[in-house]
Amino acid sequence: MLQQDYDTIERGGVDALIAALERARGGNLSIGPDDFSGATRGARFYPLLYMLTRVDGARDFGSGLELRAELLGKLTSLQVHHIFPKALLRKHGFERNEINALANFCFLTQDTNIKIGKRDPADYLPEVQTKHPGVLESQWIPTDPELWRVDRYADFLAARRELLAESAQRFLESLRNPDGTHVEASLQRLDVADEVVDDPRAAQVQALVEELMHRGFAAPVVDTEVADPVTGVELAVAEAFWPDGLQAGVGVPVVLELDPEEADLPRLEELGYRVFTSVDALLGFVENESLAAVGGEVVEEPAPSSTAPDLGAVAEQFAERMTEVYRRALAEVGYNATHYRATLAQLGPHETARRLLAAPAVSDGFAALWEHGRMDLTVEAAVVEPEFVELFTDEEIEVARRRLAQFGYPVRASSE
Repeated sequence: MLQQDYDTIERGGVDALIAALERARGGNLSIGPDDFSGATRGARFYPLLYMLTRVDGARDFGSGLELRAELLGKLTSLQVHHIFPKALLRKHGFERNEINALANFCFLTQDTNIKIGKRDPADYLPEVQTKHPGVLESQWIPTDPELWRVDRYADFLAARRELLAESAQRFLESLRNPDGTHVEASLQRLDVADEVVDDPRAAQVQALVEELMHRGFAAPVVDTEVADPVTGVELAVAEAFWPDGLQAGVGVPVVLELDPEEADLPRLEELGYRVFTSVDALLGFVENESLAAVGGEVVEEPAPSSTAPDLGAVAEQFAERMTEVYRRALAEVGYNATHYRATLAQLGPHETARRLLAAPAVSDGFAALWEHGRMDLTVEAAVVEPEFVELFTDEEIEVARRRLAQFGYPVRASSE
């Protein structure tokens, strides 16, 4: 797509490029609310949200100052702020893409973002409005307090998309108007800091990327739109994308898409992209490919021998607990852990737990149970139960404790 743009500019300049863009958008260059309906930093209009923040006078909730380096200080960086905090939305049953809606994002200084923390917008937005009049309007926040309630979240998003679209349209029209006033401005760079990882899906992806790069695989683009190379239509917003293959220049493009219902999987497959819809599946593929590359056979591992050391009654109780994990997850939250059940049958309960603890990231099952608010049904929760700790090493127990604590599950200290 970039090459087409370069060729168009070479033939007819910027006017030809604008005309081509107009044709690609069905003859309409207007920005509408639906253009801001994406989710995550990979959304197509995320860079425009950042641009508007910098050029349209957006102000910080905490200081009331414009988000400009010369006002904030050279060492200041910005951070993506969820206007409705993620924890609040999860508590009320919203899905990941709803929580990470582009219209729920704004940019603040890190100091302000930390101070606001997980507060309800119905609590903190009135304070901002009183202390710094006009700040909410500068960030395109609807000023109707009714829209700041979590039960009106969908209406808040719709209203803010309208405001963002209006601002974007005014800005872009001003750039096209040769008779308008164009003030020369030099915007100093403000870095956007990485978000704090506070959910298992993000932790999975982060650990996966670190593990693959440690093994010598290429670095992916994360949270990115994957567009159709022919039409430019968005096919997916991938958690990770290797456009040149896991090993640069070798193999086909690889897409990790954890929300497959939001993606055009048939078109991705038609284009020859290899698509993975879970971190476990991608890690398993890499393991098998690595084994095949050194001449090994990819074979099913046998179940533990009946002559394996007998760990006694405690091991039998743990085996029952591991089976109970699967059954209760299915019965109580509707999560069918087919991969876990197969691994359990293949390796046995003790080895299955040890494999999960040795993995570089939490499992798909852990992430799914966290999303259902049932970390009590994770293997990690079973491992740290006092009656089972003798089955595992101190290092394994510490891994389980750390994972549970990281995502808010209360764990007794190891000395208790």
